[in-house]
Amino acid sequence: MIEVYDDDELRDKVKQCAGKLCVITFNSVGCGACKQTTKLLEGLSEQMPDVTFIKVDVKKADEFVQKYKISGVPAFMFLIDGVIAECFQGGNTDYLRKTIERLYSQC
Repeated sequence: MIEVYDDDELRDKVKQCAGKLCVITFNSVGCGACKQTTKLLEGLSEQMPDVTFIKVDVKKADEFVQKYKISGVPAFMFLIDGVIAECFQGGNTDYLRKTIERLYSQC
């Protein structure tokens, strides 16, 4: 999983996702649910090396947080070939896994 530290770095990593699935997770340091979903995503990143997993601290990517109206954490954005395919918020790891598997099958 790639950690990004500002809006410019996030924009650059998203551009590199052309032609494949990109999973962006918006987190906060003190969030318990964020820790659980991050653990799942780290495992999936090893199983799915052709999917790009990006972790963003909401306090470090203000522009993206405002632009995409991220109002709670954890929040997830899924892009296929650079286009937003789905977004959701919450720590439901089963739903997160199923969403990634479903979108991966569409690539």
